[in-house]
Amino acid sequence: NISLKKKSYEKKLQVNFLENLLVEAKDLIQENYDKYKITHMVINKYIINGKIYTNFINNQDTDNLGLEINFKCFHKNLLLQITHILDKYHIEIDRFLDLKYVNSSFPDENIDPVIRCYKVLDGFNQNEINLEPKNIKKIGFFEKFFQLFS
Repeated sequence: NISLKKKSYEKKLQVNFLENLLVEAKDLIQENYDKYKITHMVINKYIINGKIYTNFINNQDTDNLGLEINFKCFHKNLLLQITHILDKYHIEIDRFLDLKYVNSSFPDENIDPVIRCYKVLDGFNQNEINLEPKNIKKIGFFEKFFQLFS
């Protein structure tokens, strides 16, 4: 868990201010826990003008924004070992999920675990931040060349 508070120099709260604060929080965790990989990043609370909200309110009048963020992380060595074992069977892992987090998202519902995982991946929790790599696909020389002239 991490809590951040940042002063807003604009009178109205904007989404880009929230995005910058989230990037700052993610960078802090990655710098200080470099042996761990973030699998889930969930905003627990938004604190605007001293009041606690569960959802972001755009264009709210405020001087600052506070966030309480929960990070779910796995040790990189564990993920590497799992990936290495599954590589032998030609199984590629796209993303890891924390089962406790997935199950806590659906506490009272009797839903198949696969469906639960699919819903989490599909953005069921509006306060979960989708972590995307900067470079999704590396483009080869010829692809860059043809994109340049097309």
